[in-house]
Amino acid sequence: MNKICFVFLFLILVFSMYSTNNCLQFDGDNDYVSIADNSAHKPVSVTVEAWVYINSNTNTYTESNAQYVIFKQNTRTGQFEGYCIYYDKNNHFVGIVSSSTGQQRSVTSSVINLQEWNHVALTADGTAVKLYLNGIWQGTSTGSYALDYGTNPLYFGRTGYADWEGYFNGKIDEVRIWKIVRGQTEIEDNMNQELSDPTNENNLVAYYKFNTGSGQIAYDSKGNNDGTLGATENGDSSDPTWVTSDSPLPVTLSSFTGTIENGFPTLNWTTESELENMGWNIYRSENENGLENNSLKLNETIIPGMGTITTPTNYIYIDELPTQQMGMHYYWLESVSYSGELEIHGPVSIDLSNSNLIPDAPAKSFVNQNFPNPFNPTTTIEFGIEEGETGTLTIYNSKGQKILSQEYEAGYHSYNWDAASQASGIYFYQLKTDKYFKTNKMLMLK
Repeated sequence: MNKICFVFLFLILVFSMYSTNNCLQFDGDNDYVSIADNSAHKPVSVTVEAWVYINSNTNTYTESNAQYVIFKQNTRTGQFEGYCIYYDKNNHFVGIVSSSTGQQRSVTSSVINLQEWNHVALTADGTAVKLYLNGIWQGTSTGSYALDYGTNPLYFGRTGYADWEGYFNGKIDEVRIWKIVRGQTEIEDNMNQELSDPTNENNLVAYYKFNTGSGQIAYDSKGNNDGTLGATENGDSSDPTWVTSDSPLPVTLSSFTGTIENGFPTLNWTTESELENMGWNIYRSENENGLENNSLKLNETIIPGMGTITTPTNYIYIDELPTQQMGMHYYWLESVSYSGELEIHGPVSIDLSNSNLIPDAPAKSFVNQNFPNPFNPTTTIEFGIEEGETGTLTIYNSKGQKILSQEYEAGYHSYNWDAASQASGIYFYQLKTDKYFKTNKMLMLK
């Protein structure tokens, strides 16, 4: 096991050092968010996406009393220029892109269940309008049109027409507007996670995470234009309500850093929220691009996550490296959901150029999993023997026959085994000291 000390901490913070994962709830009567007209919201090509939760469907109905999720259109003269997404009386999402020369409409093929979170995305490029539900393509409407927006505000939860209000009944989270057409893979790969650095997303023009949790402002994380809850800057009956979000964002990671503490590489990370998070794996490499083919998994068993939690959680992992491994090292953090979905964070780097940073011997003896494994024909076994002890590293074949045995003094050690003369198959290696005894399995494949 590569770590000697693993400390797991979680702190429920009652102060606003970190924002929690919130969303906005609309009552279906007169709640809405209004964002002043801005050129950033009116790209030539566009992708609009959001997580949406429908409380109930009371539509009777025509389009005038549908439930509008996102609405950026001009006056109702001509073809209502702009884009919108609404929920219709037949329990489908509808996406519309209109111009003075025509209108294109796409409808989800799947029925939308009430009181469930769904991700909806609309894309338009002047020739086609596509609609996606939970990352899956639903349909395409084709025909030439040019988006010629007016100057009405961008609304969440209603239309912009006094006689055609279309108020929304449910919850909205994670609204994103892009100035390009995003493909299905891009939508599907990113819909289940917050964007970690929206200011550096070049094609992102607006991003409303709704994580504030209070107040009258719906902040745009891209910085182009914040929204106002309801009709005024003061609280009133047209304000949607801030609630804790249970939308399917598996892990919201607010920080991941690497430092040297007490002579050892130390990783710290904080989650703002977790959804069905089983736990974590940590990988290390001497190559910044070495995650796929040249990284070592450090934890022998998964580091427990918090499952589902909406308060901040702090984690610490201490890596005790052999003294031979000086220089720059890169670390990745992998979250694993209960359903087996993986998400990679990092890398962060730690510079161990100074050999005095790490003590001469570990606090307790240990032996890591060999790397690589499987291997052909060489593999490396890292281990450490605590101060005042000696240890023996022994390798056996699958029949229990001893292949080699070597003694070591206290300290950090790295043994490179060349098994070119051995047959393919399972082997065992064992570290034994006065206080420590452990056996690991490895596989050689020729």
